[in-house]
Parts: sequence; C-alpha cells; structure tokens
Amino acid sequence: MNKYLSSFLSVAFTLSLSSCSSNDLTTPDLSVQTPSVTGNEFNAFGQSTKRFVISFKSSIDESQIQELESKYKAKFKRIIPEIGIAVAEKDESVTTEDLSNSMKAESNIDDYEPVNLVKLEKIKGSKANDTYLGKQYHLDAINMNKAWSITTGVNKVKIAIVDTGIDLNHPDLKSKLIAGANIIEPSQKPMDDNGHGTHVAGIAGAATDNKLGVAGIAPDCSLMPIKVLKNGRGTDIDIAEGIVTAVKKGADVINISIGLYTKSTAMEKAVKYAISKNVVVVSSAGNESKSSKIHLPSMIKGVIEVSATNQRDKLASFSNYAQQISVAAPGDNIYSTMPTYNVELTSEAGKTYGLLSGTSMASPIVAGLAALLKSENKDMTPAQIKKRLEETSVDLGKKGYDEYYGYGRIDAYSALK
Repeated sequence: MNKYLSSFLSVAFTLSLSSCSSNDLTTPDLSVQTPSVTGNEFNAFGQSTKRFVISFKSSIDESQIQELESKYKAKFKRIIPEIGIAVAEKDESVTTEDLSNSMKAESNIDDYEPVNLVKLEKIKGSKANDTYLGKQYHLDAINMNKAWSITTGVNKVKIAIVDTGIDLNHPDLKSKLIAGANIIEPSQKPMDDNGHGTHVAGIAGAATDNKLGVAGIAPDCSLMPIKVLKNGRGTDIDIAEGIVTAVKKGADVINISIGLYTKSTAMEKAVKYAISKNVVVVSSAGNESKSSKIHLPSMIKGVIEVSATNQRDKLASFSNYAQQISVAAPGDNIYSTMPTYNVELTSEAGKTYGLLSGTSMASPIVAGLAALLKSENKDMTPAQIKKRLEETSVDLGKKGYDEYYGYGRIDAYSALK
C-alpha cells in the first residue's frame, strides 16, 4: 500500500470540500506522476490497454482497496478523492473485457472505463512576425475597447489555462502569472512545450498598455498555468486532475481548449466539481467542421461551449456546430502570444507572437470576458454568467438560437453594461 493510497483513504469521497490556493508549482499530494503517454499503451480507439479509471459510489477503506488489488491483480496508482475517482493498472494476464465486466459487478463501483488518450485538435497556423495591436481584429469584433471603459479586470480574479502549459518568461505574460501546476510531471514547472497554451493564455489575459505585443481580453486578471498535455498529448484523467487542481488553487474561471470525442466519467465529474465550487468552465467546441454526438468537456451540462467565427462574422470553416453551442466568438486567424523559444508550433507561427486558428482561440476570448464579469461581481454563479453572455450576444444566422452560433457572437460591452 503506497503513501498516496494512505492519504486517499483518510479522505472521504465528497464534492463539498472547500477550495484553497497554493503558492507552489506542484500538484496536490494526493496525486502521483502520470506514466508517460506512449503510443504502445493505447489501442486504435485511443483507449489505454493498461490503465483504467474506477468511479466509486462511496468512501472505501484500506482493506477494500487491498481486496480489489488482490482480486483483480491490479495496482492503484492515482487518486482524485474530490471526485471519487481512482486510476489503477491491470496485470497483463487479465483481459480488459473480463476486468470490465467483473469491476462493474462490484457493489461499491459506479463505473469502470479505460483511460482515454487526448490529443490537441488540428489548428491552422500562419506566419506573422509583427506585434501590432491592429492585428487583433477580434477586439473590435466584440466591442472590447468600450468594454474596457467599464473594467479591465482585477488580479484577484484567476483564469486557469488547462492546456499545454505557458511560457512562464514571456514578456507579455510573466507579470500576469500566478502559481499553477504540472500534472504530467509534478516536479517540473508548467512550461509550454507546444505553443498552444501560451497562445490561449495571451488571448485571455496578456498584459495591456505595456508598449509591446498584444492585448488580452482580461488584462488585469491573473493567469494560472495548469499543464495537462505533454507534446500535445495527455489523458482524460490528466485533464480531470488539472480541473480539480485549478479549483483547489482558487481559479474563478477555467478555460479548456481541448476536446475528447468519447465518454469520460472522470472529466464529467471534474467539471461538475468545478461548477459546484462556483467556478466558470469555458470550452472549445472542436475543429472537425461537424456536429458530434459527444465532445468533452464542452458538452457537459453547465459548460459554456464556444464555436468560432471569422473576420466576416460568419461561422469559421473548421468550427464544430449543432452540439450544445452556447455562444460564438472570433477564432479564425487570432493574433496572440507564442513561446519565446522553439516549440512544435513555432515553425508555423513564428516566435513570440503569431496567428493561429481554431475554436481553441475562440474559447479564451469568452473565458476572458467571464473573468471581467467576475471582476465586477465575484458572486455571480457559472449559470448567471452563462446566461448573461447568451442574453447579450449578437444574433447571427437564423433568428434566435441556432446550431452554428448558439445564442450569438459575444459582445463584451453589452455583457458588462
């Protein structure tokens, strides 16, 4: 029985634990380092053939854990007690099908699923080397200059960027950053090794009026880097733990520009946990130019799901639709921060700043606006903020709600006014 299980067994499964904030750059003590995400672990469907997620109905004691380990030749590796989730690794002699059927028959096990592989969705990059505010057409599109006359945010409002990490030394971001976490490698800082997270962070909250670079939607709110992907890859359990960690560190808004096209109990429970703690969750709709029956976390109830528009205020060609779209925001050719060092996306987007396209870029625009609403009234609930954004959006497409734009493209000034 390892020390992480001992910690786990001392905490009852509950969603009423109070959130807290921390000043270190590590994950909570109740989690362990994620095994490296290798292609050999996952089948053609992106499901792990070694690790599985167990969702418990109630608390469980040490003897029950030992009994499960012995009975199923499994080793419990990772625990997220706040959402009643455990990750275990099966013995090679046990088949996945037999294990699944047997586990589901256990009286205290609510669900059993394999760990799911998550990869960044395809995004489009364009070369850009100049750093001009004029490149940020999305600011005019959503009436941002008038909105800033009301508020530019407050630093006590925290936006968690659950993504590939952030360039912690970027000149347009470093003054905005607070302690985050690296879920993949807990002993390491949440530095961006891809570029996606840094670009998303700049959209949501890059520093403004600093005579360089770009302007973020919520320039005076804080940014919290939560690294859940390494080289653009991770698992649904990584994302779930990242969400829970962000909540415990005091996030007010969580942006998740990541998508999974399959069921994930861990992700669903983590999002519900966040919303229950009065944290706004905003997520991208996906870049497959289609309607999907499932896309997580964007389609989980209570999440603000965002589709993408282009410079003509039309649905971007890559944007998903017809799911549970809440609102739309610009996502085509969005100019923002990029890492100051070489990473995967810099070959397409250039260094320090660049253009990227995707619903990944639309989501942090909405997350930034949600943070401005929180800055004006921190007691606003996720449901109230979602409703405010929907009611004040600019109706596009068919009159009223439609499958492409939801309730419309957001208008920052109208939302704050």
